[in-house]
Order: sequence, then C-alpha cells, then structure tokens
Amino acid sequence: MPKKKKKNTKHRPSQRPEQKQTNSSWVIIVSTIFVLVLAFVIVAIVVHNKNSATTNSNQSVNQASTSDNQAVTRNIDYSDQPSLGKSDAPVKIVEFGDYKCPFCQRFELSIFPKIQKDYIDTGKVQFYFLNYILFGDESRLAAEASESIYHHYPDRFWNFHQLLYKNQGPEDKSWVTEDVLEKIAKQAVPNLNVSQLRSDMDHSTYDKDINKDMKMGGAGLGTPTLLINGKMLDSSLTFDYPKLSEQIDQDVNSSK
Repeated sequence: MPKKKKKNTKHRPSQRPEQKQTNSSWVIIVSTIFVLVLAFVIVAIVVHNKNSATTNSNQSVNQASTSDNQAVTRNIDYSDQPSLGKSDAPVKIVEFGDYKCPFCQRFELSIFPKIQKDYIDTGKVQFYFLNYILFGDESRLAAEASESIYHHYPDRFWNFHQLLYKNQGPEDKSWVTEDVLEKIAKQAVPNLNVSQLRSDMDHSTYDKDINKDMKMGGAGLGTPTLLINGKMLDSSLTFDYPKLSEQIDQDVNSSK
C-alpha cells in the first residue's frame, strides 16, 4: 500500500505574550501622546482667540470711553441748586453724588477741601452739588433731607452736607434713617424745625428736585461724577488732584 504523506505539522511561530503586551503598550503610549498634543493645540488656539477678542474688546471700550468723555456734555440748570463760590466765577463745577456712596465720601473728605482752598475761595470756581441716586431708598431719603435743609436753611446746607458724609455708615448696612438724619440736621442747623424736616421726608416733598437732578445727570452715571462747565470729566481724574487741578486751570484760563 502506498505510504500516506505526512501532514506538514509546522506552524508559523506565534508572538509571545510578552511581545504582544509590549506592542500594545506602545500603541497606548503613542495614542496618549497624540491625544495630549492635539488637546494642547486646541486649548492654545482657543486661549489665543479669546485673548485676542478680549484685547480688541477692551481697546474698543477704552476708545469709546475716551471718545464719549471728550464729547459728553450736559445741559445743567444751575438755578435753585446749592452752590459755593462767586456767581461770576469763570468755571462752574458740578458734582453728581450719592450720600451713601463711599467714593463720594472719599471725594468730600480728601479732594473737595483742596478744590475749595485753591479754586472756590479764590473766586475761580463756583461749585454745585446735585443728587444722583444709586443706593435706593436710603439714598433718596438722605437726598430728601438735604433738599429740605437747602430750601429752608440755604446757608446751612453745606454744613449738613459735610456732616452727612462724615457720619456715613458702611455701604452694606442700613444706616440712613429719619432719626439719624434729624440728629445730623440738628448739628448743622441750631434752630431746626424738626417737624418740618420730618414732614418733608415723610411726604417726599422734594422728589421733583431730585428727579430733575437725575435727569440732568442722564442714565448710567457713576458717583461721584464731575462736570466742568457742563463737560463730563474723565473719571480717572476725580481722585488724581494734580491732574484734576491741571484740568481746572486749563478751563479757568480758557474762560478768561
């Protein structure tokens, strides 16, 4: 009988487990590195675009703000408004303020005395204060009291005005009450008619005057805001007295 051919029992050598594990590890490592690099590139692009957009936005805002400050003027009705200084002073400065505003207090205590000494007392500036309500009902109540003092005791208004800022409470606390305002008013006005003051506060007697001030200030105003001869001053100058003084000098000289 013919011999049967033996089957070829040889097989291709298979990969060892160690070799399979090594190849798999390299695949994972390479894939991980690729994903990390891709993620880094994407984040870098997003951050770059965001920074570019922010820079452009800030530049636009700054340019618009500068342009607005150069162009913004207000038609101020100076009649029947509390003021200090000679009526024929070449420069009129208006402050829009809020009695609860801590920055207004800072202006009143640190900057205003210098303006008074250098410009109001020397006849160069007539200074006005107008109400601009930012802190709600308490601010309006304080404004009502100040308007009452001004209309009944005009020569004592600035005493009350200054005492109110000196006794200003914390911004986040409810400190403006009729009792507090009465106490301060008594210090400013020796012959104060308390019932009159209380009636004016209770009945919002001078709401129209306050609203008139607000309307002249316009929407979106911050406090304190200064106007020189009706022109809105850049807010960066408000607490920089050397630059503020330089600006006032320019307006005084240009008004001669």
